Amino acid sequence: MWDAAKFNCYDRVVSKQTGLPGVGRVAGVCNAVAYFNNISAANPKLSFRRWDELYSDWIDKYVYYVYYDKPRKTLSKEELSVHYDREWDEELEEVYNKLPEYHMAVYVEDDLELFG
Repeated sequence: MWDAAKFNCYDRVVSKQTGLPGVGRVAGVCNAVAYFNNISAANPKLSFRRWDELYSDWIDKYVYYVYYDKPRKTLSKEELSVHYDREWDEELEEVYNKLPEYHMAVYVEDDLELFG
């Protein structure tokens, strides 16, 4: 049985360890299993390794869609380095600079905390 969601729509939140710094608003919530199944079906090569390393039980909780007023990259340079399993270099810098920016990012429940 799923516990109640920790955050509600329109709550102002910040991430603790992933993504970029900044305050966003919760725009949606989804149980992590459904999110994982949908995303994995669309992109089987997508890695959830960083979430697995930081929050081993994330799949048993919720994920939150967080909206930011200004578009931003959805991951940090450190996360990209972890994803590619290599040290930061010029080539990774080039890859990072080409990443699109979005108003929305997805976070696991334990990576968020209320702001203010």
